[in-house]
Amino acid sequence: MKLTKIEIDALKEVLSKIDNFNSKVLQKLYKRLYNDLKITMFIDGAADLNSKTAGIGGVIYKDNDELFTFSEYLHDSTNNEAEYTALIRGLEYLIKMNLLNVEIFSDSELVVKQISGEYKVKN
Repeated sequence: MKLTKIEIDALKEVLSKIDNFNSKVLQKLYKRLYNDLKITMFIDGAADLNSKTAGIGGVIYKDNDELFTFSEYLHDSTNNEAEYTALIRGLEYLIKMNLLNVEIFSDSELVVKQISGEYKVKN
């Protein structure tokens, strides 16, 4: 059974009003319900060294429905810096939304292989 965020929040609200209901149990239930949602995030970053401009963007989906999009202009960044900034910004938004069970997609070989441990991180 899949619940929407509204249903999960309503359930949390009702359970929180029950006298003597263990708050730890409530938190575990809430996290479990939330983690059953399929969350995916697609990120990208790009830079033009000639014009010294760069930008990032990303889309977060919940159960294949668009939940949130973001984009940002960056000053004087390399392509790899833009790719990593897209990842970092996306993670910041996911944390703010309390979305922790996420599958992330990026077209950056460097980001993917450094995060997976296949490439070493120099600095």
